[in-house]
Amino acid sequence: MRCGKRDTTGLGFGGVGAMFAGLKRLASQSLVYTAGDTLNRAIAFLLIPLYTAYLTPADYGILAITSTIASVLSILYLQSLESALARFHYDFSDDKSRREYYGTIWILMVGFALPVSLLLEWSGTSLASLVFEDVPYIPYIRLVVWTTFVTNCSFLLIRAVLRVQERPAAFVTLNILSFLVNTGLIIYFVVAKEQGALGNLRGRFWGSFMLALPVIIIYLKGATLRWSWPQARASLRFALPLVPHLLSLWILNLSDRVVLQEFVALDDVGIYNLGYQFAAILQLVAFSAMNAWSPFFYKTADEPGASTILSRFSTYYWLVVVMLGTGLAVLARDVLVLMASRPAYHLAYRVVPWVALGFLMRAFYFVFVTTLYHTKQTKTLPLVTVAAGVTNVGLNLIFVPKYGYMAAAVNTFIAYGLQATVMYFLAQRAYRMPYEYARVLRMIAVGIATFALASAIPVGAGWTGLAVRLGILLTYPFWLTLTRFWTQDEVKALRRIAHQVSGYR
Repeated sequence: MRCGKRDTTGLGFGGVGAMFAGLKRLASQSLVYTAGDTLNRAIAFLLIPLYTAYLTPADYGILAITSTIASVLSILYLQSLESALARFHYDFSDDKSRREYYGTIWILMVGFALPVSLLLEWSGTSLASLVFEDVPYIPYIRLVVWTTFVTNCSFLLIRAVLRVQERPAAFVTLNILSFLVNTGLIIYFVVAKEQGALGNLRGRFWGSFMLALPVIIIYLKGATLRWSWPQARASLRFALPLVPHLLSLWILNLSDRVVLQEFVALDDVGIYNLGYQFAAILQLVAFSAMNAWSPFFYKTADEPGASTILSRFSTYYWLVVVMLGTGLAVLARDVLVLMASRPAYHLAYRVVPWVALGFLMRAFYFVFVTTLYHTKQTKTLPLVTVAAGVTNVGLNLIFVPKYGYMAAAVNTFIAYGLQATVMYFLAQRAYRMPYEYARVLRMIAVGIATFALASAIPVGAGWTGLAVRLGILLTYPFWLTLTRFWTQDEVKALRRIAHQVSGYR
C-alpha cells in the first residue's frame, strides 16, 4: 500500500500535482523527439520552395512513387525489429543481457536485408517494368534499394536504442547530423548538378552511406555480437506478425500513389503528393510524440491507477494533434501559394484537410495500439490493418478513375477512421482505458467549426489571407474554453503557469 497525501482526484500517483509533473517530463521528451524526427523526416517539406523551382510535377511524381517503394522495402528488411527492440529492452534486468540482445537483433536485421537487396539487384529491372512504367529500376529504384538497406541496418536500430535508454539529446544530435548531410547533398545534386528527381535520390543515397559506418560502430560498441536463438525466436514471434501489419499500413499510407499513377497524369500524382506531404506534418508530430509515450506507457501501465492517468495524458496528446491538424487545414492554401514556385502546385491545398483528418484518426490509433504492444498481442494487428488497407485500395480503384486525386484524399480519411475504430475495441479488450470521450468530442467539434469559419472568409490566398486565417485559428483556445473543456484542476494549473510567466505574485 502506498503512503502519502490522499488522492481525491481519482488520478492516482499522488493526484494532480504528480500528474502535471509527469506530464511536464513527458511533454519535454515529446518535444525533443518531435524536433529530432522533424529534422530527419521533413527534408522534403522544408525544401518545397527549392523542389517546386527545380523539379517539375513529373519529377515530384517520380519521388512520390520511389518513396512508396522505399517504405515497402523497409518493411521487408524487418523494420518491425525496431519495435521488438523497444519492447523487449524492458524484459532484461542486466546490461550484459541487453548487449547480447542488441547484437542478436543487428545480426538478424542484416541477415534478412542483405539477401533481399541482392535478389532485387538481380531481378529488379524485370520486376520494375511490370509495375512502374515511368520509373525504371536503373537508376531510380536501385538507389532506393541500397539507401533503404543501409538506413535499416544503421539508423533504425540505434534510434530505437536511444529512445528506450531515454537519451533524447543524443537522439536529436544524430538527427541533426543526418539532416545537414542529406540536405546539403540533395541541394548539391538537385540545384548545382540540375539532376531533378535523380539528384534527390543520389543525395539521399550518398548521405546514408557517409553516416552509416560511424553509426554502426557506435551501435556495436553498446552491443555484443553473439547470436542467441531464444532471443531471436522471441523477437521474430513479436516482429513477424507486424510485417503484414506494416504492409497494410503501407497500403493505407502510400499505395494511393501507385493507384493514381494508373489513372491520372504523373503531374497530378506530384500535386497530390505535395498536399499529402503538407498534411503529413500532423503524422510526423503524432508519431514523434509516441517515441516518448511508448516507454512511459510500458513503465506506467502496471502501476495502481495507471489507466486513469494514462487516459488523461491521451486527452492532452489528442488535443495537441487536433489543434495542429486544424491549423494545417486552415492555413494550407495560403502557405502553399507562398511556398510553391509553380502555380500548378497551388491546387495541392485541396488535399490537405481530408488527409489531415486521416492522420488525426491515426493519432487515435497510435494510442490504442500501444496497449497491444504492451500486452504483446501483436498477432491481431494484421487483421485490422489488412481490412483498412483493402478498403482503401478498393475505394481508390472505384472512385479515383472518376474523381481523380481528391477521391484518394477522402479515402485516406475513411480507411484510417476504420482502422482506428476497430483498434479501439481490440485495445479495450487487452487493457481497459477510461477515455474522456466528451472532452475529445468537444475539441474535434471546435476544430471543425474553426476550419469552416476560416474557409468561409472571402479573402484571397497569400499574405493577407494568411494573416486573417491565422487570427481566426488563434481563437481556437477561446472557443474551447466556452465549451467548458478544462477541468477545475487544469484551470488552476494554467493560472499558476500564467502568473509565473507574467511574474505576478
